[in-house]
Amino acid sequence: MLPWLRDDLTRADAHAPARLTADLHRCARELGWTLVGGLHPDPMTEVRSQTLRIGAGGGEVRLLAYTDLPVMAFTDATHPAATFAPYLNPPGLTAWWQARGWVVPDAAWLNGLPDHAELDLLPPGAARGARHLGWTRGDLLFRYW
Repeated sequence: MLPWLRDDLTRADAHAPARLTADLHRCARELGWTLVGGLHPDPMTEVRSQTLRIGAGGGEVRLLAYTDLPVMAFTDATHPAATFAPYLNPPGLTAWWQARGWVVPDAAWLNGLPDHAELDLLPPGAARGARHLGWTRGDLLFRYW
């Protein structure tokens, strides 16, 4: 695990993932977002996703949240599926979730390529694959790490 993430998780609320559904509805109500569809789990990564839309006809973001750790991020929900969507810092959403005990890494960091020290935390084959595929830190964090 990434050292900074391990440190951040010691300060995060370990019970936050259990409240995700309730907090999603509270967030939508308080900040004016609409939940689109349902909360979908990915059985391979233990990450759940939920699409949120701001106002009528507004932009859409996809929330990605672990089922067992209070770690989440936001991506562009309208991005074509051929590549992974870029990570975003939607105004208001990041701070709202951080105030409720979630670790929400900065989108600029998530969209960056992992450095050698970060890749060294992966098995050699996975590190080579990540470099070859051009995976960002966010892709690794929410799909592999």
